[in-house]
Amino acid sequence: DAGDHLLFQAPKEIFLGVPFDLSVGVQNNSGDVWRDVTLALSLPDGAIFADADSKKVLHIKNLGTLGSGSQTRVDFRLLAVSPPTGAPMQAVLSYLLDDARSRFEEKKDFNLASVASAISLTVSMPPNITGGGDLHIKIEYKNNSALDLENLSLKSEYPQSFIYTSASEKADEGNNIWQIGALRGGSSGNLTIVGKILGPTADKLDFNFYLLADVYGQRYVFDKVSQSIALDKSPLSVEINLNESGNYVARPGDVLSYGIGYTKSGGASAQSTVKAKLVGSIFDFSKMKIDDGGYIRPGSNQIIWNIDDNEGGGAVSFSVGVKDDYGIERLGDRNFVLRLEAELASGEYSAQSIQETNV
Repeated sequence: DAGDHLLFQAPKEIFLGVPFDLSVGVQNNSGDVWRDVTLALSLPDGAIFADADSKKVLHIKNLGTLGSGSQTRVDFRLLAVSPPTGAPMQAVLSYLLDDARSRFEEKKDFNLASVASAISLTVSMPPNITGGGDLHIKIEYKNNSALDLENLSLKSEYPQSFIYTSASEKADEGNNIWQIGALRGGSSGNLTIVGKILGPTADKLDFNFYLLADVYGQRYVFDKVSQSIALDKSPLSVEINLNESGNYVARPGDVLSYGIGYTKSGGASAQSTVKAKLVGSIFDFSKMKIDDGGYIRPGSNQIIWNIDDNEGGGAVSFSVGVKDDYGIERLGDRNFVLRLEAELASGEYSAQSIQETNV
């Protein structure tokens, strides 16, 4: 019976990212001498060997000869990198007997104790937010083990309508990955992310946050927090109208007459700003005309109107040309698009609308 020959011993508490020792006792309680004894240990998903052979899923050790009644112990240094999938690890004992030509093989399975994250991740954000308002997300992380952990990073996933504006520390990759580096046992840290909810929105917005660790060149998730917030209606709205048409297609030499309508309700301040940013290589700015007191921001393609009114609505307008000559140089120079990005900002709130026009 393999249960009589193999005995597992492991810690009762195991943390992700913290190495631990697994001992496999081998005892020959038969009346025979075992020759060329080997012990192989295979690991399930979520566990690796904590040494230079970490990418191996099977480790074989040669134990030589074991006489009748003798016993030995084999130690393995392991590391849990994700919660166990339910599959056990397996030890395989193999040996030869003096009077036998074929090898004898015995197997025994072992399930790890429950694996907890060495790092706890806590996310604080309001249960609901008004569209266009500032959203502050506070993230706290703590090393709950006594050992130092290295090569840690924090990753966030935002809904499409979340516009990142800043963070308490500059992101290392894009606007959603921060390198934490090493974190001493028992120590903690925090990060604050600030953004706005603009563009297409849903009644509920989902955010995901991950505490990651690079182990032997591979990135693992040590903790994950998912959180949702409800979206309240914004006190602002803005929309774009082009040439009094819902689906206008521009042509060379056209004049585009844009109207930007806006509304403000309770919560919005009287002092407001409307911004219109023109994106496209074939706008003809020599034909631009700005109405309603707007002006071009120097060195940019952005028009600004300063609005001073109370609740209600209004509109601003401007016109701009389309170039006669597109400067086509390659066969792929086609499917030109003119893009207008309009934004209404009032106090802590803002609203945005985008229109793309095919040429």
